[in-house]
Amino acid sequence: MTGWQETLKLMGAVWLSPRRAVRRILDAGLPWFYLLPLVLVYGISFAMDQISFRNLADFFLLRDLLLFSLLIGVGVGPLFWMIYSALFYGLGRLFRGTGRWLDVQLGVAAAMVPGVAKLILWLMQLAVFREEAWSELTPRIDYSFFLLLAYFFFILLDAVLIVWTIVIVAGALSEAHEFSLWKGFLLVLIGIPLIWVLFKYGLNIVLMPI
Repeated sequence: MTGWQETLKLMGAVWLSPRRAVRRILDAGLPWFYLLPLVLVYGISFAMDQISFRNLADFFLLRDLLLFSLLIGVGVGPLFWMIYSALFYGLGRLFRGTGRWLDVQLGVAAAMVPGVAKLILWLMQLAVFREEAWSELTPRIDYSFFLLLAYFFFILLDAVLIVWTIVIVAGALSEAHEFSLWKGFLLVLIGIPLIWVLFKYGLNIVLMPI
């Protein structure tokens, strides 16, 4: 089995057993660049989240926003990988975690696997709702029972994905730092709001950090 095949197998395991999957990644000494595609996909889905949050389809063409998501996302992914890795490495040390810098980096990268599902959800929503997926005004959705039903269905899926992302990140961090799962959850519940505060009051940028 090649390194890439093993990576795909481990990424599937992250969904249900994040701690076990991260431990296998760390024990196998998996090179960081095997997880880089996950980071890039996360960056693209993250960029799409920000576009939706700001209703940018009210001001730009959909094709331009899709290109923007791709170009900006491949830079944003590695940037936030480093930001989250540094944050969770430092916070983990405060909680007496023993994870090395590389351990935390790999754990954070593995925990970005929900970004793949997030990207698929966005592509499905864009196929169904077109520009209204990223607009404030949604006349087509408002006047169609089936589109409205689909809209709330996607909201539900997104909410479930956010909750499970928190579970995955907490599990990955607890294994990387070799401490209990409740400390992993505590890291996430402290770290995510801290990122929002730092960007809001440090850079005057409002983000959807997860």
